[in-house]
Amino acid sequence: MKYCSNCGAEIKPNQKVCTQCGTPVHQQRSTNNNDNHNKKSKLPFYITIAVIVVILIALFTAYKIIESQLSPTKQAEAISSDLKKNKPSNLAHNLKANGESLSKDEAKAVYKYINETDSPERVGNEIQSAAQDMKDNTMGGSSVTVGDNELINISQDGKKWGIFKNYNFNVNEESVTILPEEDSTLSYKHNDDTKQVKLKQGKTKTLDDFPIGIYDLKATQKVDEKKFDGVVHIDMSESSDAEPQFKQKRFTVSTDSAYIDSDSLKLYINGEKQQDFNEYASETFGPYSPDEKVEVYATTEVEGKQFTSNVENVSSPENDEEEVDVTLTFDDEAISDHEDKVFEKETQSEEDEDPSSSDDEEVTRDNVIDKVESYEGESLDTDTYTYKEPEETDDGWGFSFTDKDGNLAGSYTIDDDGYVTEYDEDGEEVNSGY
Repeated sequence: MKYCSNCGAEIKPNQKVCTQCGTPVHQQRSTNNNDNHNKKSKLPFYITIAVIVVILIALFTAYKIIESQLSPTKQAEAISSDLKKNKPSNLAHNLKANGESLSKDEAKAVYKYINETDSPERVGNEIQSAAQDMKDNTMGGSSVTVGDNELINISQDGKKWGIFKNYNFNVNEESVTILPEEDSTLSYKHNDDTKQVKLKQGKTKTLDDFPIGIYDLKATQKVDEKKFDGVVHIDMSESSDAEPQFKQKRFTVSTDSAYIDSDSLKLYINGEKQQDFNEYASETFGPYSPDEKVEVYATTEVEGKQFTSNVENVSSPENDEEEVDVTLTFDDEAISDHEDKVFEKETQSEEDEDPSSSDDEEVTRDNVIDKVESYEGESLDTDTYTYKEPEETDDGWGFSFTDKDGNLAGSYTIDDDGYVTEYDEDGEEVNSGY
């Protein structure tokens, strides 16, 4: 049931005006709707304002949270923490080199350098302090020195997302060179890339630019069709020179004898004569494979007779040795005895001023063997050889000798004045003298 809003009289269905006061019924409904609409429209306005305020507060809070997480001091704190907690791989998240993020291998090399030359804790503290100074004093950049190198440069580089300050923690790089000992082809692995360079003996070659650090790069070296496995060691705490370290035999040779004739000294490696060997030149021989048998010996000629040193089997270097020193020895006593005998023979060959003694120098069947034994400096080796009877020749005397199987082993001729010439089984002259 409806009532007139003006006088309160009852309004019957389909009645268009109030019968008491004449107020149209539809105006009453319109008026009531407008009142209700005005009352309801006020509520959403306050809710809208509240929502906007809440959104602004949320955005500001989010801004502050993100700003704190992206703060340069937060980056510095993360780097410092990784250094102090010995987590070198994590350094790759915040450190760069030449504008590119460090690889994990490079990050480990940088940490190794810091640990070797300084204290990770001290360096971590300095990085945090430098970043905080930049933030507080609106500085454009700073640096951290480790050892003898300016290791890390900190610089402001624009803004992240156009809102937050962006800092770069950049590790400086150095150019690494290598001085090869022989012509070779070197292959080494860096950041999962295999690089190959051709090296010339004694000629410095630049490998690449590396973030300052200490590296052991897996490598192979090819020399004269021989391939060796090892590493290229780079320690920038000492120098920027690369040091190849391969599993191979290298050695120097020295001699231990007081009777060596340097002019006739010859060196043999695995039976092959080495050209122009000079024991004072400190020459390095190799490389040879670690499991390759390498035998070394030397010969020298003293007063017409050749002497051979001991045979040395070269071992592989141990621990951090780059090369092995091979010392060859000669039988100095045998060489000395030979020199004495030569001297005696030369003295005996001089003409005796006493004519009465000239008959004693005449070579006969009876003293032929004595002349040969005097030349040899020892008795003939009848246990090993069979000596034929001396026979007289046009120039003096001579005889041959065989081994126990009857094979010709050599011979001697003795001139009328007692000069002995020795021959081998092929009739080739071996030596001669008194």
